[in-house]
Amino acid sequence: MAGICSVCGLPDELCMCEEIAKEQQQIRIYNDTRRYGKTVTIVNGLDSSDIDIDELARTLKNRCAAGGTAKEGRIELQGNTSGRCRPSSREWGTRSRCSEVNLRKHELIGLQVEIVRATDPGLVGLGGRVVDETRNMLVVVTGGKEKMIPKQGSRFRFDVPGEPEVEGDEIRFRPEDRIKKAR
Repeated sequence: MAGICSVCGLPDELCMCEEIAKEQQQIRIYNDTRRYGKTVTIVNGLDSSDIDIDELARTLKNRCAAGGTAKEGRIELQGNTSGRCRPSSREWGTRSRCSEVNLRKHELIGLQVEIVRATDPGLVGLGGRVVDETRNMLVVVTGGKEKMIPKQGSRFRFDVPGEPEVEGDEIRFRPEDRIKKAR
């Protein structure tokens, strides 16, 4: 018989305690110079009581092909690995900086998107990653092919917290103008 989590009261296989704990953390990644000019990347802000820091350190060390350690609630990786091994917030289960509130002024390239409504019925339900954006189009990679989706007359659902649906007409600006305009 499966056990019951003492914190959330759900069966152990459905327990969400670790995921909730991850979402509430603010993680900081920075470089430090040690003795003899050696650079160390430090991942700080982790609460060792809520998540398995040793497992996360093992994953990061494998991903960055670097040595390192986990101690005192932080992970130290040898070398300047902050750019190479910076995982997405989804991989760590932490909060994304992009949200329903600031999506219209956020960079869309790199986000997962699904087309909810379009003037071309063949595009509805299509999903993928945004790889380019112009004033009138989103370029989405799906199934290894790039598809150009017109913004006008379309409705998009972006994979950010809250999964907001955005009318294409609301984001129908050049990316640099849209980002400036929303400020």
